[in-house]
Parts: sequence; structure tokens; C-alpha cells
Amino acid sequence: SYARATMPAQVALGCNVDPVAVVMRGTPGSIRQAIEALYRTVGNPLLVNAGCEIPPGTPHENLRALCNPVAWRE
Repeated sequence: SYARATMPAQVALGCNVDPVAVVMRGTPGSIRQAIEALYRTVGNPLLVNAGCEIPPGTPHENLRALCNPVAWRE
């Protein structure tokens, strides 16, 4: 990505996932896929977070999936 190409390799980039479409309405598997897609695009080091507040009623297993570490190897 442009951001990764212009920043020093040791700088962690932050990326957001959609808190409704990805986190609330997704599944643990689709959340992991979204995070892995960010890694493929941006590389490592990467910080992933929700783009805004997590809506009430978001399944707990989806929140856990968002918080689970992903061991990414290029």
C-alpha cells in the first residue's frame, strides 16, 4: 500500500474495520478474513480496530474474534 511504502518498516499502521457490516453482522470467521485481508494489503506491523463504536447487540463471539491476535507471516 502507499502508506506502507512511505513509512519506515518499524512504524505500525492502524486500520479500521466496519463496526456494523464486519463486526456486528459478521461471523468470527468473516472477521478473521477481513483482518487477514488488511494484512495482505498493508503488511506488518499493523493495528486493527473498529472504525467507530461497536453497536449494542454485537455477538460476544464477534468481539472476541476482533480481539484475537492474528499471527501473520508474509
